[in-house]
Amino acid sequence: MTHIFLVPKWFFGYDVVLELLFSLVCILVSFYSYKIYKLSHNNQLKIFGVSFFFISIAYLAQSFINFAVISNLNKTISIFLKLRNVLIFNSIGLIIFIFLFLTGLILLVYMTLKSGSIKTFILIWIISLSGIFFSSRKLYLFYLFSSIFLFFINLHYFKNYLKKKKKRNLIMVTSFLFLFFGSIHFIFSVNHSLFYMIGHVLELFAYLLILLNLILVLKK
Repeated sequence: MTHIFLVPKWFFGYDVVLELLFSLVCILVSFYSYKIYKLSHNNQLKIFGVSFFFISIAYLAQSFINFAVISNLNKTISIFLKLRNVLIFNSIGLIIFIFLFLTGLILLVYMTLKSGSIKTFILIWIISLSGIFFSSRKLYLFYLFSSIFLFFINLHYFKNYLKKKKKRNLIMVTSFLFLFFGSIHFIFSVNHSLFYMIGHVLELFAYLLILLNLILVLKK
């Protein structure tokens, strides 16, 4: 998450690279989802692909903003100007990332609900974003909402696994479980920067597993 003050000093720079990697993996997930959708005409896969497109753009924007923050910290300018620029970039990055990432996540929730009504998506989207942006603790509330959404998404895939105990279903359960625990770790990272790194590692494994699952599906 774009919040430079949570990042361990030794992790500066690495987070930018990891976020670019997340963006690449997520756009591949979106691409493969669309390819499978064209073959199967399954609307859920289309929504899945669109959701990961939003998540990919969110990470790309986050990486760019974090790079801009680090660049300003390294410039030979006054301390006041450094802090002002860092705070501006950090605030912009926070808003952009929350908007894009949460949109992608809510699309996944909407997909699992199978309601077929766009009003359901709009309702969840408005309530979630309004609650976060009008809160004084935006970062904490974002992680909290993300954890709740990921819990219900994982519950959906777990039920699918119980119905059809296939390896592909187990991969999806595991991947979203990693994302759920990664989000929980980020809640604690508000007070402890070590969890920032742990959350990133869990996210990486999760996105790679989702990509692997789609490649296996496409091959069959």
